Amino acid sequence: MLRPLALCLFALTALPASAEVDPGVIETTAGWWFLADSATGAGCNLHLVADEAIGGHGLEAPAGCKVGGQSAEDLAAWNLGEGQIIFLDAVRHVLFRLDEQEDGSWTENAGGPLVLMPSDKDMVALATAAAATGSWALARPGGPTLCRVTLANQPQASGEGNLSLSLARDCDAAIAGLKLDGWMIEGADLVLHGAGSRTLSFRADGKGGFAKAAKEGGKPLVMTRGP
Repeated sequence: MLRPLALCLFALTALPASAEVDPGVIETTAGWWFLADSATGAGCNLHLVADEAIGGHGLEAPAGCKVGGQSAEDLAAWNLGEGQIIFLDAVRHVLFRLDEQEDGSWTENAGGPLVLMPSDKDMVALATAAAATGSWALARPGGPTLCRVTLANQPQASGEGNLSLSLARDCDAAIAGLKLDGWMIEGADLVLHGAGSRTLSFRADGKGGFAKAAKEGGKPLVMTRGP
């Protein structure tokens, strides 16, 4: 039978190692994050808040969402440990531990199946290289195809460090003028690279395609699967 002192020590060690985290760090970490399967990009858009909750700090998650074999309704709190972000259920059971990475993301087991990326309130999925590879039609929503683009999972010929991209010969001038020749997954976005450091950033739409990121401004543009 545990003595009172032993009970106290057990209680302390059972809690996440984050009780002394600077409140400023908690405030900075709070916000929108997308927790996803790194292979598919499917997951849950989480709103982490700094308000205290059982086991750490509160969070909001969309109803019916699932990730890593858990329903979003099971996620009750988040907290910070030594280089980790921890998600807990309502009785303080640790559901996920993710390690902090240099690019601002968090991954499970040093690059394991789950990834946590900075997001915004409208994100519905993460872009992944596996989902992006292949042929696409670029168009205005509901409009005709402006250009057909093929994204290959191999280095671009210029050696600039991106993956290879090729355009059809009959592309609309608005697309052809960008002289796109490379692409890369950068954080949560699919980014097409062109001449003169020109880029087009897209967000996964959760339906197998991509839509131009709101931060780009200008007219909307979508990428849908094409021959």
